[in-house]
Parts: sequence; structure tokens; C-alpha cells
Amino acid sequence: MTVTSHLIQQLGGDRTGTALNSAYQNLVKGKTTQGAMENLMGLGLLKKGSVKYGKTGHVTKMNNDALGPVIK
Repeated sequence: MTVTSHLIQQLGGDRTGTALNSAYQNLVKGKTTQGAMENLMGLGLLKKGSVKYGKTGHVTKMNNDALGPVIK
């Protein structure tokens, strides 16, 4: 709750809502770019079994549970 209140204070209520909705669309629903998915994989934030790779070895799709707890 503290982080959200700081975001609202810095961005304003309408922009905070838009930013959170965008993050939800991109990360939770998996509607993000290939480059962003590869960056998330490189940072170790996605589960390896929850992403699909194309013929060239690049990440092409992530499942809804890809951002769950990552166990190394």
C-alpha cells in the first residue's frame, strides 16, 4: 500500500491507474514484446518451464504463471 500511495502522489491518480493497468496487461496477461520477455528471462524473473521458444531459440510466448515464484 505504501508504494501505491507514493506512485499516486508522484504521478497523480489517473496516470497511476494507467501505469498499473499497462503493467497488468504486459506482465500478467503476457502481452509484451519479445525483447521484454528475453530481458525478464535474462534477469531470472520468469520460470523456465512457463515460456515457449521459437525455432531460433528466442522467447516467443509466456504463460500466465511465468511470473510466479522463481526457484533457482
